[in-house]
Amino acid sequence: MKKKTKCLAAAAILAGGLLAAAIYTRPRTIAQRYPFLDLDQCIQIHGYYSEGIQAEDTRFLITPEDPHFKEALRLFGSPAFRTKLGNLLPRRTKTHRYSEGDFQWIVLFRFESVLFPSKDTGTGDLLHVNNFYGDLTLHSDGETVQCGFSGQEPWTRDVMDIITLYPVSEQPPASDSVTLSGEN
Repeated sequence: MKKKTKCLAAAAILAGGLLAAAIYTRPRTIAQRYPFLDLDQCIQIHGYYSEGIQAEDTRFLITPEDPHFKEALRLFGSPAFRTKLGNLLPRRTKTHRYSEGDFQWIVLFRFESVLFPSKDTGTGDLLHVNNFYGDLTLHSDGETVQCGFSGQEPWTRDVMDIITLYPVSEQPPASDSVTLSGEN
């Protein structure tokens, strides 16, 4: 009888672990993951990209007046990003060995007066999406999540195709920091 009880307990623990992993890694869009961020309220898309082995990143800036602004917002609003279980492990330094056709980008979404769940309001680059040679990371509200989704490779290229249309050479806009004001 003890052996049967131990087997049932082990099966229950395993089932609970599998359920927890399924919930943790469930695919979610940016709107589902960060409901306080409405991409339609984004006032600017900017960031950096590099192709191949170029020495420096190229800055880009897309404003609501640009013809690809809404397309870029749709690109980022549509995928359901699946959280990777690797987030549960300690972070490590990433390196990448160059291959022909490689590229990376960091896309920052700027917002004004966003109300956070904490009842604070924030202005600045409140959503960061980083493509480090195919490894995706989302960052918002102090949370950084490694993620991926089916169809990611052509999607990252589609993003790259848009952002490379808007290179800029002047100094970055304002600050990349976030300004919070809260109720005390």
